[in-house]
Amino acid sequence: MRILCLDYGDKFTGIAVSDDSESIAVPLVVIMSHEIKKLIKIIVDYKVKRIVIGMPKKLNGANNKQCEKVCKFKKKLENKIKKISIDNSRFTDIVFWDERFSTIGAKNNIMSLRLNLQKEKKVIDKHAATFILQGYLDFKNFN
Repeated sequence: MRILCLDYGDKFTGIAVSDDSESIAVPLVVIMSHEIKKLIKIIVDYKVKRIVIGMPKKLNGANNKQCEKVCKFKKKLENKIKKISIDNSRFTDIVFWDERFSTIGAKNNIMSLRLNLQKEKKVIDKHAATFILQGYLDFKNFN
């Protein structure tokens, strides 16, 4: 059973997943944000019990227009999950996690891998999801 993290954007959604012990976040894939069927398949294949969605708040902690889009996406995803036959005894919920500075953190990690800018654009979203998920896992495991 794993925890999945989504870095939802208007065009692309980065996806990361935890290991079975829920202590390490691993980058998985970037999908088009409208590809809900593909996302549902990932949820089922990885036996996800919880989904963490990055909430893109302003630096002062206030919500913005993108937060509204993320909330609408969460509702849409919840409705899709209810309609399919995911074992409800293992799937718990979808939660938000503050994603401020996740893109900066992801870019720093990518720069350390020495990827060129073209490759960076293809992986930044899944690394941002990994950064968000690792923060969530660390908080969950140390509290």
